[in-house]
Amino acid sequence: YDSGTPWMVKLNALLSNRLVLGKKGMDLFGVTWFGQQIAMVGNGGSTASNPDYFFLDSSYVLMGMRFGMALLLFVCGLFVLFQLRLYRRRKIFPMLLLAALFAECTLEHHFFEYVYNPFLILALSYWDGGLTDGENDRKRGSTGG
Repeated sequence: YDSGTPWMVKLNALLSNRLVLGKKGMDLFGVTWFGQQIAMVGNGGSTASNPDYFFLDSSYVLMGMRFGMALLLFVCGLFVLFQLRLYRRRKIFPMLLLAALFAECTLEHHFFEYVYNPFLILALSYWDGGLTDGENDRKRGSTGG
């Protein structure tokens, strides 16, 4: 984030200071391969302004800083593999759901919270490509019963 770049300032305002907080986190803590302890101070549901507020809302920034670049690269790699798998199987709806999830995670920190993110379960589930039992048997090379 560069406060001297007008479009970044506008984008930061649109994103409720998320760019400034992400840069502050990077400046204070940096990024490690396997993560580090990062204390965050949120508003805790209060509407009052907190002068010590520091909260990383982006799941990707949070993942890279708190859990490490190794996990962030692994998760992004899995996302690409899931999307390719869905594309090859022509599963457009789940593909769009996962794309929406990963886009939403740029603005929210709930990536690993399955209560807020049921699509994570979708990403980790198995799709058989919509084949019937007989088609699955032929695909495996068995003749069925």
